[in-house]
Amino acid sequence: MPAHRQEHRRRWASVLVAVVAAGLLAGGLNTAWGAEGNLAAGRAATGSAPCTAAETPRTAVTASVRDKFCSAAERPFLQVDLGAPALVGRIVVQHAQAGGEPAAWNTRDFTLSVSADGAAFTAVAAVTGSTAATTAHTVTPVRARYVRLDVTRPTGTGDRAARIAELEVYPAAAPTPSIVPPVSAAPCHGDAPPLLTDFLQGHGHPLTRAACNADVAVYHDAALAAVPAGQTAWATAFTTDVWRYMKDAYGSCAVPRPACERFGEPRPLLALFHRTAGAGAGGTIRYRFDAATGNRATIDVAAGSWADSAMLRDVITHEACHHAEFDGQGVLDSPAFTVWGDSKWAEFCVYDFYVNTGRQADAERVRADFGAGRDALPPGAGPSAWFRDWFLPLWRDGGGRPDVMRRFFELTAEHFPRREYGGGAYAAYTRRMTAGEYVHFTSAAAGQDLSGRAAAAFGTGFDRAQFERARRDFPALTY
Repeated sequence: MPAHRQEHRRRWASVLVAVVAAGLLAGGLNTAWGAEGNLAAGRAATGSAPCTAAETPRTAVTASVRDKFCSAAERPFLQVDLGAPALVGRIVVQHAQAGGEPAAWNTRDFTLSVSADGAAFTAVAAVTGSTAATTAHTVTPVRARYVRLDVTRPTGTGDRAARIAELEVYPAAAPTPSIVPPVSAAPCHGDAPPLLTDFLQGHGHPLTRAACNADVAVYHDAALAAVPAGQTAWATAFTTDVWRYMKDAYGSCAVPRPACERFGEPRPLLALFHRTAGAGAGGTIRYRFDAATGNRATIDVAAGSWADSAMLRDVITHEACHHAEFDGQGVLDSPAFTVWGDSKWAEFCVYDFYVNTGRQADAERVRADFGAGRDALPPGAGPSAWFRDWFLPLWRDGGGRPDVMRRFFELTAEHFPRREYGGGAYAAYTRRMTAGEYVHFTSAAAGQDLSGRAAAAFGTGFDRAQFERARRDFPALTY
């Protein structure tokens, strides 16, 4: 049995990040796209006269927001030839802010049109007054070879230049059932008793079950139990949505183990909520392989106010994301933890959850917040823009779904050194990854060599010799 690992705790700033005006992110609460690849990537593009020789139309179809198309023409436009007719179902526009420029330069008014022959175009979306960094437009499936963006108001200022970091086109797909079904009443599992004693952080105080369904059991301490139920009910519904998404997105186990699938379902997640003095909020987790928890996945969140807030939504989601990282595959610990810290991975996870459950304003808010972040990670790196230069491109490469990170965790469970316990009931990793190993495993998950992207994103935090050694040490991982 491995030694008990002390739970990690974070304290989040008490000042809420201002909500960025909501864009037109794809998807709704009850549908999710089975996205395939970006049809526009690398295709021929034309447009109005560029601002400079380096900002031509082709720079808007490179599958990267590091370059952009810029045009100060009287009627700026951008047009991409998909190369062959395709059934188009979604168009995504990455505006100025997505490429790291001021939000005031995001395209304000524009029209999207499609054509079979490049001559006769039919409008499929018209937008006015947008302030979003990214706008995603689900359209009635239409067969087209050409997609065109016409800008009528380039910015929210007097600046007349239109700036498009990327124009993405995705094929139509039948909507699939949402992976976050409506919350419904269900009997409590036997592992969610009406009363329990807080087993985290040595608190030892009593907790009362405030709500329960087939997915989560929510407990309140005495201070929170004194708050009117109507003020805290949102947290149960929200936590249920989060945990259902985690189970569907990251709950498949690559190595069969008892009670591994979907985080040990039907056992529910225990959510221990506390009301504290002060305006901040913080959280921690304990693992389902820890005897102290009764082998139950647990999150613990404390806050001064339990009114529905962006800060609390972020903390609850962040903590649930750690379960995908630390025990989702039936293997204890996170080999990549020293590489991405606490926690650049969670930024991918939180953003993806908000996008794919239709929480548009939250997605835009955290995208701006995470995109501005800089961290000296991996160890030895200078300030690195993890979300902007690493995780957001990975998410886009996967069609705006969590699949690349689910695959990363699966490959890690299959191939990274571990020790078995309990007759194979679960395992624990025996060491942490080097940055080179992390990039190698992520490349295999993404199906492409990401060493060049890692060198650009992490600078001195990426060691190519370390990466090449990882390729020799783990030859079964191919891409």
